[in-house]
Amino acid sequence: NQGVTVSPRMVDREIVAIPAFRNFAGQFDETAFRAALAQQNVTEAQLREDISRSLMQQQLLLPLAQGVRVPQS
Repeated sequence: NQGVTVSPRMVDREIVAIPAFRNFAGQFDETAFRAALAQQNVTEAQLREDISRSLMQQQLLLPLAQGVRVPQS
C-alpha cells in the first residue's frame, strides 16, 4: 500500500554479503551457508524472513532519520 517492497533479489544480495557465508576466496559458499544455518538452528526461510523484515524496516525508518515529514493528510 505504501510502495515499500522487498524483492527476493534484495534478500539474496544481503545473504551473499554475509561474511560467514563466504569461502577463503571471498565468494559465497553454499556449504558454508548451510553449515552456518545448521549451527545456529535456523532455516533458510527464517533467515530470509528476518532479512526481509530488516530491509523493510530500513526502508521505512531511513526517511524518518533524514527528517522527511509525512503529510498530515
